[in-house]
Amino acid sequence: MLVNKQTEGCGAYVVRFFIGGTWKSVIVDDLIPAVRGTGGRFRPAFAHSGSGRSLWPAIVEKAYAKLCGSYQAVTGGYVHVGMAEMTGGVAERLDLFDDDAQTALADGSLWAQVKGYFDAVRCNCSI
Repeated sequence: MLVNKQTEGCGAYVVRFFIGGTWKSVIVDDLIPAVRGTGGRFRPAFAHSGSGRSLWPAIVEKAYAKLCGSYQAVTGGYVHVGMAEMTGGVAERLDLFDDDAQTALADGSLWAQVKGYFDAVRCNCSI
């Protein structure tokens, strides 16, 4: 996802996303929007690591915001969509409290469906 061969050491990063069936590269710099936090210290305004020592979450989010047009355009949304666009994988959201899902859980068909996805990916087959 982070492609950094040509830009290493110059404060720029190339981040790849899988959008619409193709990989798209986005170039961003390492200037991250910041806000003043507790104790008067600055911290990233948006995504950041728990320890505050890793830059990659802010870089990836900045690239995604650039791809989508703004930071506001990436607020909310669904985690499974973001994961698919970051990895090139396939994702699906399941509401386990939905009546159909409850029925599928009870009769075992949901497990068979999920296992089918796993088996298809593991053997590199189509679903």
